[in-house]
Amino acid sequence: MMSTVKDNSEITCHLYEGSEGEKNRVKEICLTWDFWSYDEVLKALSSNQYLLIYAAQTSQAWSGALLLNRGPYSTDVMYIFVSRSQRQQGIGRQLLSYLKAHLKSAELQESVFLEVRASNRAAIQLYESFGMELVGFRKKYYSDGEDARVYILYLETQV
Repeated sequence: MMSTVKDNSEITCHLYEGSEGEKNRVKEICLTWDFWSYDEVLKALSSNQYLLIYAAQTSQAWSGALLLNRGPYSTDVMYIFVSRSQRQQGIGRQLLSYLKAHLKSAELQESVFLEVRASNRAAIQLYESFGMELVGFRKKYYSDGEDARVYILYLETQV
């Protein structure tokens, strides 16, 4: 199983394994989320269905994280987080690259889906530049009534 991928920077991506240090970092980032509590995230991560990938410098706060719901054939990105102070530095791309490499090595995984706020231009630009394709919209998807754009990333060339 792949555990770490290095990039050109000092940031590395890791697959969450449940250590006490990792749990403390999960607690920190859960404070920025508005949809799941810390306990709900830990419960999800205790199943084989959910994964967490995070980016960090050694022994420092996480720069970013992906919370994923892995199905038999596709994976849904439930949440993507990049620290405000580290946005526009390639961390989101690094997390997505790690995810893609990890899922390509997993048997039967064909695609990755995610929803993004229609107003989040920076994220949309990242996803499209990463090769994700817009496949639909969800009207009033977010609690404040904002629409979502739905993207897919195919892990293998489609016939």
